[in-house]
Amino acid sequence: IGRETKKKALERALTADAAAGNTRASDAVRATTIDDHVTNAHLDAALGLTITNLMPRKILARVKRSMRRDMRKPVDMKVRTYYQNLLRMNNEELPNLPPFGPRQSLTIDELTDIVLFGTPKSWQNEMDRQGFDPMDRQLFEVVDFMENIEGTEDPPKNKDTKTKTSPKKNKEDNSSKKKPTHYCKHHGPNFSHNTEECNALKNPKSGGSNYSNKTWSRKAEEEKTKSKKELATLIAKAVNKGVKRQLASLDKKRKSDSDEEDGDCYLLDTLTSDLDGFNYEDMEKLSVDDGDEISV
Repeated sequence: IGRETKKKALERALTADAAAGNTRASDAVRATTIDDHVTNAHLDAALGLTITNLMPRKILARVKRSMRRDMRKPVDMKVRTYYQNLLRMNNEELPNLPPFGPRQSLTIDELTDIVLFGTPKSWQNEMDRQGFDPMDRQLFEVVDFMENIEGTEDPPKNKDTKTKTSPKKNKEDNSSKKKPTHYCKHHGPNFSHNTEECNALKNPKSGGSNYSNKTWSRKAEEEKTKSKKELATLIAKAVNKGVKRQLASLDKKRKSDSDEEDGDCYLLDTLTSDLDGFNYEDMEKLSVDDGDEISV
């Protein structure tokens, strides 16, 4: 707007000067401070204003703090490349950040400290062992020394390398994560059959059981049989003991009382005949319920 106004004022002044025969009006218009064209200074000011509005506050201090504390050399990066990246940031990026001051770049000592912090501690130990003081040397000399150490070390192993698994193994892993589609009282959750389709339950003689743990089931049956045998033995001992006691009593009475001999002999024969008919094998069929009652 200012340039257009000045241009129109100059045209009117030239017309007036032509009529008056002098150049007073045109000289006065040309003496104004309005520029006729855009210079590089105008562009720099516009770019600086744009960057200031887009960047966070105190961006220069944040970048310098990050370079001092976080700029460590990656394992797979050469120390020469690391050094070149630091120089590029210091010479090209830091000066172009707000507030666009004259001395915004880091000094050589600061860059040397960043390089020492960002490289392995073993390299600094090697410098101490050889009497190399990095703060008394130029930065490029420090980088050369580190590059020599780097050349003598074994290349780092890539930890991101993953072993490839075969498709068959992957398929098995996927199938193992699926939930069983059938349930059997004998075999539990499975992928093949239900309780109605279980062959082990259809044929009990083949070893079918209501328990999936065959070892536990077999031991339970053995304990049950053992308990029956022990119970039969106890009953047999009790019966024999009672019979012997009764026989001894009868014998004593027979000696003391001969008149009652016939009756006692009859009782003895009766007990003996009952004991002879006792079948011990039937004791295997005894069952004991919760009411402590014994049934045959």
